[in-house]
Amino acid sequence: MAAPKLTIIALCLLVTLALANSQPSMNPSSLNDTVRKARIDAAQRTKLAPEALELVSAEAVTWRDGSLGCPQPGGHYTQALVPGWRVRLRGPAGVLDYHASVGGGFRWCPAGQAVEPLPGDGRI
Repeated sequence: MAAPKLTIIALCLLVTLALANSQPSMNPSSLNDTVRKARIDAAQRTKLAPEALELVSAEAVTWRDGSLGCPQPGGHYTQALVPGWRVRLRGPAGVLDYHASVGGGFRWCPAGQAVEPLPGDGRI
């Protein structure tokens, strides 16, 4: 009887470890990748070189749902907290706001459409 119980416990432990290792990470390189993607998109929108755009802020945030703080009219979103990033770049017409999730979601959020993330300290 003890062998099947140990097998089940070992299997549960392996599944738990696999799930923990498969979660996206909130690390500086992930934030840097998001800043790079935001610069490329903003450069296309503004017709400027990516390095000509001023980085206003880049921070870790928690979005209130799957809209990543940029809900579209008529859109349906997961109702769960989403860890991610907010990157703000200044171009000639003002600040461009980019929202991302650590899972890979990424979008530009037009002025006036953004919903603030949950309050937090922005640290990774």
